[in-house]
Amino acid sequence: MYWDLVGPGNTPSGKTDYQWGQMQADAAVNAFASVYADGPTIFADIETGNAGNWGGFSHSRDQSIVNGWNDEILRKGFYPGIYISYLNWNAYLTSSFKPTTHFVLWLTGCHTNVTCNPGTGTTCACDPRSAAQSLWHYPAASILGGCRTVVWQYRAGAEDYDLTTTDPLNFAPSTSSTTYYLGC
Repeated sequence: MYWDLVGPGNTPSGKTDYQWGQMQADAAVNAFASVYADGPTIFADIETGNAGNWGGFSHSRDQSIVNGWNDEILRKGFYPGIYISYLNWNAYLTSSFKPTTHFVLWLTGCHTNVTCNPGTGTTCACDPRSAAQSLWHYPAASILGGCRTVVWQYRAGAEDYDLTTTDPLNFAPSTSSTTYYLGC
């Protein structure tokens, strides 16, 4: 489950950015938990295309929204997750940012393009699994905000795929004493 997390440009009047993060977490839980919950994690999708002008204000405002999201998702009984590229992490949150609550990291933008096996006979025309598995050590070594990569999104041809070595029904934060390390 993921939610397009909206940045500080849309923080409602009279609310703090932290409260805006909490409000979005509450909305995500209400939208997904009773009907679609297949696992313990709800991911915040943080990227340029989302509303709210991520990176258009101060890093502290972006960080406040993430802290509000993470804290509230955890308070509601789920693990907070963050889907983000390391480029957006650096641009919006900074490499020194360590959120108040650990989260499940779903990383993109790290060795993102994978070559497809063209397949032969009855095999799939694009089977990127073996190529992706051979590259897993790059995103797996990456740490953002004190959390290691649990899920990695990569692209093969025109399609996006995700790779994890963890059962999605058991996603949990994988923490590190290191705040930031880029294995890409």
